[in-house]
Amino acid sequence: MNKHILFLLLTSVISNPLFSQNIVEWTPKHLITLESFQASVPDLVEDNIQQYNFSANYEFSYQMMNVQFAFTKNFNNYAFTYYNPELSWIEEGEFTEQLLLMANLDFDLIELYVRKFRKQMYEQKKVASNPNFFVTIHDKIAAELNTERVTIINKFQSLEDPTEFLLEKSKEVNSEIDALHEFCKACRPKKKKKKK
Repeated sequence: MNKHILFLLLTSVISNPLFSQNIVEWTPKHLITLESFQASVPDLVEDNIQQYNFSANYEFSYQMMNVQFAFTKNFNNYAFTYYNPELSWIEEGEFTEQLLLMANLDFDLIELYVRKFRKQMYEQKKVASNPNFFVTIHDKIAAELNTERVTIINKFQSLEDPTEFLLEKSKEVNSEIDALHEFCKACRPKKKKKKK
């Protein structure tokens, strides 16, 4: 693909409090469009390079008493994927459609790894777990997500027309999201039956 695209994907995986209330949470039917980018394109944008910043992220935080924590196993509703339209901007041009496909894929990819995060917390949380039990899980998932994102960006930039690649990758990611349906934000995983 023409190298006149600069990715400013400042999409990071953090578990910090939100600084803005104007966020849009991930849902299966939500589509990233030009209206999703409400910030002005900054003056630092270089000529002949189409740039964008999609401010997507996820948050995980919880507050509970010790007894409640000891007997809580499902942390699905404490982690969620979102983006902030007020911090997202896009320079329109020749590759706008591909950049929108990339933003949609990135948003779905974050949700996929949030579901993997929820699943691993569910599987590893014990009654006697430390309140910071999730830190190691979080760090592992964050590293996997960042590796996957770099791989996708490198592939995107190596293709003359990445449209087909982005559509296929999006189908793959959404299939994986569907497979982890028990780990959506509002879902309750089924308890495994104990072997007799």
